[in-house]
Amino acid sequence: YEFSQQEFTVGEAVRFTAYSPDTDTVHGFALYHPKGHVMFTMMLVPGVGKSSLIHKFKEPGTYKVRCLEYCGAAHHEMYDEIIVKKSSS
Repeated sequence: YEFSQQEFTVGEAVRFTAYSPDTDTVHGFALYHPKGHVMFTMMLVPGVGKSSLIHKFKEPGTYKVRCLEYCGAAHHEMYDEIIVKKSSS
């Protein structure tokens, strides 16, 4: 995954936009809460275009991003993290 930003603030509206650069492989984008449960997923289907959604984080923490659709031998390498910090106000 490539992110334009990986740190956010509680209460901030964040637009997640993703797509599959592959020509024949479906990928998944799943965001996991720091406690381990899935918060949302997006299917990334080649040739369909971008998937997008807006989410507001309610809690600070380190959130995991993983591919939720088995996509081949390197599937286990498709992960990342984003950080959500408390609001300064």
